Amino acid sequence: MVGSVGILVNPVSGTDIRRLSSYANFVDNNQKAYILLKAVKVLEGLGVNKIILAPDFYGIIDKTLDALGKIAVDVDLIDMEPVGGPEDTLVSVDYMVRRNADCIIILGGDGTVRVASKVSKQTPLIPVSTGTNNVVPYFIDGSVAGFAAGVVALNRESSMYYSVRIKKLDVVINGESRDHALVDVALTDYMFRGSKAVIDVERVGEAIVSIAKPTSIGLASIGAMIKPISMESDEAIYFSLGEDSFGLKLRALTGPGVLKNITVNGVKIYKVGDIVVFNRTKKTYTVALDGEREIEVDPSDEIKVYINPEGPVIVDIESLIKAIAEGFIKINF
Repeated sequence: MVGSVGILVNPVSGTDIRRLSSYANFVDNNQKAYILLKAVKVLEGLGVNKIILAPDFYGIIDKTLDALGKIAVDVDLIDMEPVGGPEDTLVSVDYMVRRNADCIIILGGDGTVRVASKVSKQTPLIPVSTGTNNVVPYFIDGSVAGFAAGVVALNRESSMYYSVRIKKLDVVINGESRDHALVDVALTDYMFRGSKAVIDVERVGEAIVSIAKPTSIGLASIGAMIKPISMESDEAIYFSLGEDSFGLKLRALTGPGVLKNITVNGVKIYKVGDIVVFNRTKKTYTVALDGEREIEVDPSDEIKVYINPEGPVIVDIESLIKAIAEGFIKINF
């Protein structure tokens, strides 16, 4: 059999300050190890030829390999010295892509997938939720992730029809492309990046949201209360927040276990290819990408967002497994 699957575990996903400011789950490294172990065992059972693993700062991969013992899969452990930051994700995913991984499983949240998408190119991703808001990642068992990734790896040509290339939001400041988000870009009046997490929606002036599923939380929940937007949609929704008595009043899940009354103004629907120019409804000092303050700006800076159709490729797991059941994709026994 052939087929190669990369697996990346972010050891710090699901551990930020939002565990104190909301009721977000704390996903410890033992839980991540169990997800990883189940994925590897299923990949082995399917007959995948190679698994590419990224070492992590806390040794989750090493402990899982020790627990697995001898397995009938070639293991390519990337030769790198993890430092515990986003650069680990960049180096690991870039290596997996260059080694022609057919699919990459990512254990993390929206932020981890965002960083991975900078270098993932055409490689299909299966993001598994171990973060906070988790709009892009799936809430699935590790064995399901392993099964889907293995099917993609062993049937790359046919399984490509069961993946979605999602949008991304390119942030342009004073004419210079700075970074991108996958779910939302928000202008905040936080003075500094600090702990990064946006823990108070009242600090957000404006936002553009590209994915707003009815089950989302965070700014995506606000977007979904106005108009749900799927990963496949070519739309994105802009809104500003404030106390305007004529604004739209709604209730949204702005964080795990946090339900707030929100006043929304200036709603506008954009399409892929459009450029969003922010109105600067309040002074902006930091730009948040997928719920984390990443870019410090001056209040006078010009901030635009380009809705780019060339985001990462995400495996549509339900469609993929349905295709197996209906006989469109074959699995060897």
